[in-house]
Amino acid sequence: MSKRENNAIKLLETLRDGRWHTTHSLSQRAGLRFGARLHELRARWRIDVVKRSTGEDTWEYRWVDVESIKQSVISAAREVGALKQPQPIEPRQLALVD
Repeated sequence: MSKRENNAIKLLETLRDGRWHTTHSLSQRAGLRFGARLHELRARWRIDVVKRSTGEDTWEYRWVDVESIKQSVISAAREVGALKQPQPIEPRQLALVD
């Protein structure tokens, strides 16, 4: 395994907890070129990583598991009755009316 691949794996292992990580901590864990590794993860594996500013020239990064969030929102909406279970369409509903 190349150093580049190894650093990409280290970056992924760090971000998978879903918490915010500083630029400093990511560069220590995955190398100074962690931004390039991050770009590869986004492009190759469609990993959604967001960043936010924490002050002057300081950033934090977090992996967002979009599918997990989407399923949580759908489940919560169904629990409170805001989203109904899909109902099957009956053939008579498809009949054309003149």
